[in-house]
Amino acid sequence: MMRPDSPFQWKDEYYLRVVLGGIGLFLFLLFTVKECRMHQKVKRPIEIVNRSTVLNGRILFARRHRIESEIILSSSDTLFISGAVNLSYKDSEIQDFLEIADSLTKVAGNDTILVFRKNAKYVFVLGRQVTIPTELTR
Repeated sequence: MMRPDSPFQWKDEYYLRVVLGGIGLFLFLLFTVKECRMHQKVKRPIEIVNRSTVLNGRILFARRHRIESEIILSSSDTLFISGAVNLSYKDSEIQDFLEIADSLTKVAGNDTILVFRKNAKYVFVLGRQVTIPTELTR
């Protein structure tokens, strides 16, 4: 509590509300500017992978979001992938499975995503749970 002879006193909590409102506005603007800068870094539009998407490239960046994975390919495409599960693998969901340096291949009109890692080929199908084992490649 303030002393009665103090030159600054809180009257009707007005100053407290103004200060808290200013802090709230500052935080809101800070996060808004941060989000805008993140979206400006993307050179091409973000695409959600579906049957018509063509994939061919190496993963340069992979980050899991809640239910999907954001990836950037060597072709500079930024994509979101989700909904593909292969129960044959330890990390059965594609968003948990993908790693940097994996190669992805998918042709237009097909729902199969091929992931090449080291000397193995892994298969995922968009929108389905499958149990397709790993195939070794040469």
